[in-house]
Amino acid sequence: MIYLFRHGETCWNREGRKQGWQNSDLTEKGIGQATANGIALSRLIEPATAFRVVSSPQGRCRQTASLIVASIGLDEAGIEYDDRLKEIGYGQWEGLTESEIAKRDPELWDRRNLDRWSHGAPDGETFSMVQNRVSDWLEDNSDGRIVIAVSHGTTGRILRGFYADLTPEETIALPEPQLGFFRLNDGEVSFVSA
Repeated sequence: MIYLFRHGETCWNREGRKQGWQNSDLTEKGIGQATANGIALSRLIEPATAFRVVSSPQGRCRQTASLIVASIGLDEAGIEYDDRLKEIGYGQWEGLTESEIAKRDPELWDRRNLDRWSHGAPDGETFSMVQNRVSDWLEDNSDGRIVIAVSHGTTGRILRGFYADLTPEETIALPEPQLGFFRLNDGEVSFVSA
């Protein structure tokens, strides 16, 4: 079973900027979301339950993972970090808003919006590239152990879509909540409210 979290709201989330592999700190709202998610998780797992905590190594996920483990009474020293959980790389578009991207690279932006699965930012990743790395991560974490995973909006969406065997179109349409999280179990994905 996997409990999959998205990091809490960041300053760039609030401004509508593509973060990708760049970082932006959690806002006060984001800190509250991560803490509330940890409290909700604590009601689902037994204190003696054996599980792993794995996070994207990016700062916003590190901060979120620390808040979650604190809420369930664990030491953050036990958090593992895995590059396969990193956010989709937005390359030259990182730090920009969608309107800034559309003005800067209108043809590339239009092509990407017509086929988000196969077209990415210059020097960035496509959705299909991210699916390759998260499918590899899922395979390594399919041994029945409980895993608490902290990732990102797009990466989490692609991970859930692959897990549930959704089409690219269905995957792209999935929500990216920061309050609440997902339980992946026996091929089913369910949302857990915080």
